[in-house]
Amino acid sequence: MQLKIDKLTIYSDENLTTRAHLSDRRALLGPLNFSFSDQEPVTVLGHTGAGKSLLAQALMGTLAVNLTVTGTLTINGRIFDLADRKKLQALWGKTLVLLPQEPWNALNPLKKAASQIIEVGRFVLNQDKQTASKQSIQRLATLSLMDCQNKYPHQLSGGMAQRLTYAIISCANTPVMILDEPSKGLDKTAVEQLFKQIKHTSQQAALLTITHDLALCQRLGGKLLIIQQGRQLAFAQTKQLFTCPRLPYLEQLIAATKPPSIHKKFGSVNEVLLEMKDIQYSISGKTILNNVNLTLKCAQITLIQGISGVGKSTLGDLICGLKRPSRGHRSVDNQVGKLEIQKIYQEPTAVFAPGIPLKLLFKDVCKLHQIKFSSVLNGMEKLKLDVSLLQRDKSSLSGGELQRFALLRVFLLKPKIIVADEVTSRLDECHSRTILELLINYCYEQNAALVIISHQTEQIVTLADQIISLKPVLNKR
Repeated sequence: MQLKIDKLTIYSDENLTTRAHLSDRRALLGPLNFSFSDQEPVTVLGHTGAGKSLLAQALMGTLAVNLTVTGTLTINGRIFDLADRKKLQALWGKTLVLLPQEPWNALNPLKKAASQIIEVGRFVLNQDKQTASKQSIQRLATLSLMDCQNKYPHQLSGGMAQRLTYAIISCANTPVMILDEPSKGLDKTAVEQLFKQIKHTSQQAALLTITHDLALCQRLGGKLLIIQQGRQLAFAQTKQLFTCPRLPYLEQLIAATKPPSIHKKFGSVNEVLLEMKDIQYSISGKTILNNVNLTLKCAQITLIQGISGVGKSTLGDLICGLKRPSRGHRSVDNQVGKLEIQKIYQEPTAVFAPGIPLKLLFKDVCKLHQIKFSSVLNGMEKLKLDVSLLQRDKSSLSGGELQRFALLRVFLLKPKIIVADEVTSRLDECHSRTILELLINYCYEQNAALVIISHQTEQIVTLADQIISLKPVLNKR
């Protein structure tokens, strides 16, 4: 299977009346020219907001209606106009499949995990029910998801939802696969499992992988397409690009993987903001957390780590008071108000209203909490967010841009406790480092407690004052 992308260019349709004006406008992405095949995969690397996910959407024919694409996609000699969405969408499930960056947006909320895989077998591969069910079990077992087969998407962790979505799309056995951030939100064991599956797939299908994960880039091999500020910076063999002399952009990403150099500060040891004792949390007869003890103090950084699905996000919800423990005691200091405990969620798309420009959403926040709008603009500058992004709604932003807007909204409320759930999972190494520095500096400057939930612990572990390592709870059958 051979694919070639020629002159792929994406423009915004804002204030655009006719197609003839395209040549006069600055492109959001492109022009891109590259090729990939079942013999040589391609990995796409670029900073947050560079346009990587736009590339995937253009190839699938799912770009937002306010965006225009030009260029062609050639599959085994057959040429497709990228502007012809209907012809591209006719390839879904037969030729093309996409692992989206936000798996919860792709999963059916009303169907259990196993049944969503079975549907692919029944309606895409025309299998009988028994064969489709057998294949579903095999796919779940391969990705350590057997305990999830009868669960709905809302009952899954982010990492579980990511693996389930991969199981669904890989089940179709299409000759072309596009993976958008496949390792996002996964622990090392799950990443290794997924990598083996992807590597096996790359030997049978043409593979285009979008990622921030530098280690995954190198392990996948093949060719590397680097996009910087919407422009094609390089397209060459991955090994060649990672060998000295490297591009300055790659050098910058590699340097950013080192822990931030932040001078540690300490609050008073007596200033306890929140305490949890002997916490147990159970749901549907299954215990998720058991005998958890935790104390949060001023100017203290806490790291919560553990494998995917172990209950890290659940513990974050318990800290915030969003869930009630089945047993145990949670106490909050009187100086901490209800709005002064804030959580930055793992899935930023779920926390912003659809179809409403970010500017209006932030104006509502400022009006409700009597905050000057200039604080929004100052915060955007610190978070390296362009002011023009305020005119867009959440569907027109990258996952990394949305995550930074979610962080900005939390900073505006000046909380005393912040729970940051996989806050850097959608960010490239440079933005990830910047976000960690901002969070940690806020913690010290505001004498606040910071709780970081993460699988990407290398940058955090040296700065954490305490580390909570969660282990799976053994439930009696």
